[in-house]
Amino acid sequence: MDSSGQIAIEPQFSGAGPFSDGRALVRVGGLLGAKYGFVDKSGRVVINPQFADARGFVEKRAAVKNDGRWGFIDPAGELAIEAKYDEVHDSGGGLARVKAHGHWVWIDARGNEVRSASR
Repeated sequence: MDSSGQIAIEPQFSGAGPFSDGRALVRVGGLLGAKYGFVDKSGRVVINPQFADARGFVEKRAAVKNDGRWGFIDPAGELAIEAKYDEVHDSGGGLARVKAHGHWVWIDARGNEVRSASR
């Protein structure tokens, strides 16, 4: 719905999140076996629902999960940071907190480790 209460995008998804960086997270299917993708503000699917789990965009990166591992995509849907993490937390400021092999670290927008992080 838009700010006047009118339908802005016809209902067609099982779930949807707020817009960030011009994209909104959408879910197709039930909670079990759901797939996640992204739409633009016109409601057009711009990143096909293909992920087992996903989070909304923060600073031009969205966390996505497939095969039990998390990584990050860019607004075009291209893998920007390899899916190799057990857990991820978007933090802003150009950094994300990720967990791999039992250890938390901070990574930058390119996936470079910048410092360790305590839970």
